[in-house]
Amino acid sequence: MYVINRTAVIIKPKQPMLDWINYTDIEHKFTMEEISCEHLTFLIPDFDYADDAWKYIEMRYKQIFEFGLFGWYTDEALWPKRRTYKKCSTNGLMFR
Repeated sequence: MYVINRTAVIIKPKQPMLDWINYTDIEHKFTMEEISCEHLTFLIPDFDYADDAWKYIEMRYKQIFEFGLFGWYTDEALWPKRRTYKKCSTNGLMFR
């Protein structure tokens, strides 16, 4: 067994993500329960302070956000046009 100095970041869907999925998918209306099992987990460097970890995530939010969107729809034309950090985190398409 090897020890790696990393922190696991778990990305969970929030209501706006569910709303977007249901807006995009006209064949099936998902529930929060159904999409809640669709977590993303990333390993990031180990930081001494949580603020440093959040800064690291903020610098890479676009990659994380788009990875999450790609998991639902590979057609980028269906993705939200405005993919800002605020939309991704505070308003909550992804981060919880």
